[in-house]
Amino acid sequence: MAADAPVPLLSICGFLGAGKTTLVNRLLATASGRRIVVFVNDFGAINIDLDLVETVTEDRISLKNGCVCCTLNADFLLQVKTLTRQEAPPDAILVEASGVTDPVALDGSLREVEAAGLVTRDASIYMIDAEQVGALDYIDTELLLDHANVCELVLVNKTDLVDAARLTAIEEMLAVSAPYAHVLKTRHADVAFLPLLELAGMGARGQPKLPHRVTPGHDFTSWTFEAPHPVPRERFEALARLMSSQCLRAKGFVIFADAPEEPRLFNMVGKRATLEPVSQSVTGGCRLVALGLKTRVDPESLARVMREV
Repeated sequence: MAADAPVPLLSICGFLGAGKTTLVNRLLATASGRRIVVFVNDFGAINIDLDLVETVTEDRISLKNGCVCCTLNADFLLQVKTLTRQEAPPDAILVEASGVTDPVALDGSLREVEAAGLVTRDASIYMIDAEQVGALDYIDTELLLDHANVCELVLVNKTDLVDAARLTAIEEMLAVSAPYAHVLKTRHADVAFLPLLELAGMGARGQPKLPHRVTPGHDFTSWTFEAPHPVPRERFEALARLMSSQCLRAKGFVIFADAPEEPRLFNMVGKRATLEPVSQSVTGGCRLVALGLKTRVDPESLARVMREV
């Protein structure tokens, strides 16, 4: 693991009352050994069991599980620099924005932090209160949809407070207004911790480990693929296009037949995908894992694309 490897960062936006703090609480309570730093506008709103608290200062709460809550303020860049350059940097950073924050504006701020080489922005989450949607006026509804459109993952929360017809209407609205966002329906922000991290691309700090089979929750399923030798570039590109239409998240290593000495790291979150060169030794030709909703992932069609490889 490189000492100066950037830390994965996930942002969480949404109107007031959508459930952002509830989601953050779930992540902190089930960190499973991962050291997470959470930047929030007011960490006093985070309901933390006192038994979990190790130290409290003016702008920081340190937890016994290694997680930290910090206030999101003008010194954000300085705080991130301090945390990521310490001897034991965090495994991941979460940023919970204000309920009136524009995700586009927040993205601009995060780009500055990423440009400094401190973090890598893996994905953004937008949370929607299913009950609140119907009560918003036209302008606020349009604003909500504009915000959802720029995020890779949309959580429609509090689905237990609306009937099936309202939920269907919300899904249809998002399908039109945010067609490239993947939508998850939750109650009390009850998305499982590890699947959420997989979807968001938040692996371990530094070069991620080779793909592994995850234990999905919340109606998720995983699909894996391995090839013992380099694969045709056009075949892999066809697979990537198909995965982007079926899966929420995919990652792994690939070596192309026309460039056998240049292993690549493949990362896909929603419709966004990257191929980056890697310096470490990679054996075989391709190792991938993809994660998505059981209702959308068709393992047979994915395998068919690469069957003869």
